[in-house]
Amino acid sequence: MLIDWEEAGGAHAFEIPVPDVIEAKEFYWNVFGAREVSREMTAEGKPVRLGLAFGRIQFTISSGKSDDEEEERPLLPLLADGLGVPFVAIMLHVENLDRMAYEAERNGAQVSAPHESGDIVVLTDPFGSHWVLKRREVTGEREFQLAHRQCNPKTRH
Repeated sequence: MLIDWEEAGGAHAFEIPVPDVIEAKEFYWNVFGAREVSREMTAEGKPVRLGLAFGRIQFTISSGKSDDEEEERPLLPLLADGLGVPFVAIMLHVENLDRMAYEAERNGAQVSAPHESGDIVVLTDPFGSHWVLKRREVTGEREFQLAHRQCNPKTRH
């Protein structure tokens, strides 16, 4: 199953189980440019849950439960089980599909061959989560800004 998270809206959240949140944070920073927006620690000071964001996407990575909560299954595996599908993939709209696919593979993801259209790549990150990268269509004002930047590379925006 495929979910276009940008279309789902910012009010929805998903959590990705990972063995090590610091290692996973590095992957998502290197590949997606994700920044940390929240952190939960154990009493011993070990991070167990990090909130990450890039673009309009926000999600959580976790390596277990914090000291004051009960174990809860992350949303994506729960959805997959409930729908009887092997996995749920998150679709991301990206401007530089080739660079992002290269960085994902360089950082340990399994990257499929691009779709015949050349606008879609499917990857499985080192932690088992599935992502579909779709080339963002450039239109209107954004297209003008990109063209202007290519013609005037020293101009700041």
